[in-house]
Amino acid sequence: VDAPWRVYDGRAWREVSDVRIRALAARADKDGPPECKLDDLPVYAWTPKAAETSDGGEAAACDEVDVDACPVMRRPYLVYSCCGDKAVVPTWLTNGPRKFDLWCTYYGKNDEDPEWKANVDCYRRRKGGKFENMKALFEEPGVADVLASYDGVWVTDDDVVIDAPRIFRLFEIRKHNGLILLQPAFDPRGKVSHAMTCVQPANQIRLTNFVEMTCPLFAPDCLAAFLRAFDPELKGWGADWWFL
Repeated sequence: VDAPWRVYDGRAWREVSDVRIRALAARADKDGPPECKLDDLPVYAWTPKAAETSDGGEAAACDEVDVDACPVMRRPYLVYSCCGDKAVVPTWLTNGPRKFDLWCTYYGKNDEDPEWKANVDCYRRRKGGKFENMKALFEEPGVADVLASYDGVWVTDDDVVIDAPRIFRLFEIRKHNGLILLQPAFDPRGKVSHAMTCVQPANQIRLTNFVEMTCPLFAPDCLAAFLRAFDPELKGWGADWWFL
């Protein structure tokens, strides 16, 4: 899934219609734009401050739940991540209302739970990889039935920089297009392991024969079929070919 192409020109984020961004950046200052790293940029400056549900309202607030118990579906979509001590979980909840449940498995080194535990709907502590830990959660009594009730499940690495409205948009795109599997396209300033997963300015959606395992979004039945067959001994390597 491709978002509009954007570039930071040293002063503000700008939309550009093609990939010739160096000239735009060079105009920001006679000596060229200041050197910037992804962590230094206001990566959420372009994001709408609110987003609406299909019926025009925001997702309803839910009562406090026991995040250590069997999870309960509270919203129509689910985000799952296996998180370490540098997880960017708080950024997924910024810039608009959250319209998805959030399940996290913490694998970090600290004895104390991370601060973001207060914002999740299901929480586990367990070492291991993303799909390994999700399979362990999937096999807990009742969890498979809960998972099947969602309209979509996004399984993401803990360092993917994205905010709440964009996550919600991914779920909308999957549902509107009837896709069983998709992923967001990657910003070229970040890590791009496969060229085909890099954002392309002219596209809003591309149909491919490959989805990388960094952050795939599944239809629930597709994810369940994969988890039932998944062998945790693989530790995730090569799984992006398997779940296709």
